[in-house]
Order: sequence, then structure tokens, then C-alpha cells
Amino acid sequence: VELDNDALKEGLAHLAENNQSALLGASGRDKNSNPAKLAKRYPTLLDLFLRGFAPGFITNRFAERLAYYECRDLDHFRPAQVPIVSGCMMLTRTDLLQQIDGFDPSFFLYFEDFDLSLRASALGHVVYLPKMKINHHGGNAAKKGVMHIALFARSAIRFFNKHGWRFF
Repeated sequence: VELDNDALKEGLAHLAENNQSALLGASGRDKNSNPAKLAKRYPTLLDLFLRGFAPGFITNRFAERLAYYECRDLDHFRPAQVPIVSGCMMLTRTDLLQQIDGFDPSFFLYFEDFDLSLRASALGHVVYLPKMKINHHGGNAAKKGVMHIALFARSAIRFFNKHGWRFF
């Protein structure tokens, strides 16, 4: 992750001006300068399968569904309250992080950000902040090999067991 020069300044200013904001997530670009889709709605098993494993002709049939899950409808010039922000760049207040006991150590590598976002939302808004910009060169667990797929699946099961299963 590479932070734009003003990313932290923008995030800290937003937190100072908005006491109801509990957790901030960045907007970003991927390694090809495409939008990185760092805000999400609550996932279903189908959403995760489509994003990670489905061939293009199937994902094309579900393009609207994936766009909804990936919050592509957001105005990329204004802050927006969202359910989940990516752990590649989060900003919060120390006292809030202490109140929710930080990251759950039972998650490893995947879904720890989803879990933290949902727990933070109990104390305030989870906000996608377009002015907090980054370049994100990670992601795509399914393309990193069988070990990453296994870690992803293990964390997904842990997440759904903790927060509730949604299949479709």
C-alpha cells in the first residue's frame, strides 16, 4: 500500500470534525490504476465465489450483483457510510480500538477487516473516505495459490460463524 501525500491528513481531519465516525476506509487504485473497490457490503457465499473463482462469463452475468457488493454505486467525491472497509488502510481513534479490543486474533490474513468494521459500527459510522487515497497492490487471494485459498476459506467460515451466514 502506498499512501497519497495527504491521505493521513485527510483522515485525521475527518475524524476531528466527525465524532460519529468510528472507522475510516480509504479510496484506492490497484496496480493497474483501476478503482480498488475497498468498501464492501456484507458478503454472501455467492458474492465471494463470484469474485474469487467464477470464470468471466459467469461474473459478467452477475455484474450488477458484484457492483452492489463492491459499493461501486458510491459517489467517489463524498464520504459515505458503508458496512465494511478494507484493512489495507483503516483509520480510527485509539480509544475506540481499545473499546472493541482491536483486531480479533482468531482471524489470520483474511476477514479481520470485515470483523473489525462490523464491531466498530456498533460505536459509530464506518466511513468510506474518498479524500483518503491510496494505491493498493494486494488482494486477489484466489490467484495466490492453494494456501491462500485455504486461509481465505478458513477465515470466511470463522467470519460467517461469528456474524451470520448469508448464502445468496
